[in-house]
Amino acid sequence: MKLLIFLTVADNEVKNISEVFSLNTEVIYIDDPFALDEIRTIPPFFKIINYTNHRWHLQSKLINIYNDSSVKDAINEIITSNKIDNILTKINTICSGEMIQNRRVGFGYKKSNSDIVLDIKNISTGLKTFVILKTLLLNGGLEENGTIVLDEPEIHLHPEWQLLFAELIVLIQKEFGMHILLNTHSPYFLRAIQVYSAKYEIADKCKYYMSENISDKAMIKDVTTSINEVYAKLAKPLETLEIERYSDD
Repeated sequence: MKLLIFLTVADNEVKNISEVFSLNTEVIYIDDPFALDEIRTIPPFFKIINYTNHRWHLQSKLINIYNDSSVKDAINEIITSNKIDNILTKINTICSGEMIQNRRVGFGYKKSNSDIVLDIKNISTGLKTFVILKTLLLNGGLEENGTIVLDEPEIHLHPEWQLLFAELIVLIQKEFGMHILLNTHSPYFLRAIQVYSAKYEIADKCKYYMSENISDKAMIKDVTTSINEVYAKLAKPLETLEIERYSDD
C-alpha cells in the first residue's frame, strides 16, 4: 500500500501537508559537519522538549542526553554481538578516536592511544563527518528501522573518503534496516553506493532519482533503471571544459 503525501510550498515555507502521519522512529537530518562546532552541554530539563530545530536534535543525539542505563545496556549488547563490528573496523581506519567531554576544551576529539584532546572545532571538516557517524553508532543514536537524511555528505570528502563513507552508509542500512535519503553531486559517491549496495546485497532496496528544472519547476524523475542519465548530467561540465579547451584549435 502506497501513501501519497502532497505538500504546498509558497514563499519558501511549507503551507500545507496532506495525510500527516507520525513516525514510530526518529529521523536524523545531517546537513553539514559543522553541527559539531556548535555542540554544547544541554540542561537535563531539555529532555522533555520536542526539537523543532534539526541541528539541536542532531546535537542531542551526539551527546546522548537520553542515555540512561537501559540505552547503555542496549548499546553494549549491539557492540558485543558484533553487529557493528565491521562498520567500526572500517571507520576506525580514518577516525580511530572518539568525541569526549573535557573540562579544558568542552567537547573534544581524543585519538586512540593518546592523551591529547583536540577541541572538536579544530579537527578537519572531513574528519568531523566520520566523527558524527561514529558517535551516533557508539551512543545508540541510530535506531532499527529509523531514518537518516544526508545532504550532500561528500562535499568535504576527497574521492577516497567518499568511497569509504558510501560503504559505511550501505553497511548501516544493511545492519539496522534504516531508511536513508541522500542527495549527491558526486559521480564517485553515486557509483560507490551502487557498487557497495550490490556487494552487500541490498541493491534491490535502492531507488535513484534525478531532479531537473522544467519550466521553472523542479521535476523529480525515477531513474533507477536508467541511472546513466545521472552520470551523463554529472559529466556535462567536464565535457564543456574539454570543448572550451580545444575551442581555439
